[in-house]
Formats: sequence, C-alpha cells, structure tokens
Amino acid sequence: MAGDSDVTIMIRDYAGGVPDKIRPNLFTPFITTKEQGLGIGLALSHSIAEAHGGRLRYQPADPGSLFSLTCLQGTGRTMIQRVFIIDDDPAVRDAW
Repeated sequence: MAGDSDVTIMIRDYAGGVPDKIRPNLFTPFITTKEQGLGIGLALSHSIAEAHGGRLRYQPADPGSLFSLTCLQGTGRTMIQRVFIIDDDPAVRDAW
C-alpha cells in the first residue's frame, strides 16, 4: 500500500494482455512473448524499482494490462520529474 508521500504512476495497455502462463514469471529475466525480445525489460524495471524501495506491479485488465510503479518520495528529498522509457519494440522506440 502506498504511503502519503509515495508517488504511483499507472500505465494501461489496451493490447492483448499478458498470457496466463507468463504471469507467474512476468518479472523473471529472459521471459518473453516477443519473437525478437530479450526478456529483460520488465525484470530490469522491477529490480530498479525494488532497489530504490519502490514497487512495480502487474494487474490484468480487460482488455490489456495495468502496470503500476510506486516510488517512495520520502521527506526531505528532491523529486526529479523525469520519465525514461525503454522498449525494444520499434514502434515505441522510434516514436521518440
């Protein structure tokens, strides 16, 4: 549960969602549903979030998926408002 000073970012994907057989290992390195994927994106994101005291969570949605990233803002710390997107999908990668 997020505290009063935490920040949660929610990202909704309206595509096909995560297959049932992948869900238990969604944040495990080298698990992928993409033919050309490496399977490190979500594992790396999950590890970074946890290393900083945050949480990355997945929730199925109909249709698609809902990911939430909770960052612990804390007190006396400066919050940098920046978003960094890593994706190996050319449609996303080349859009920037």
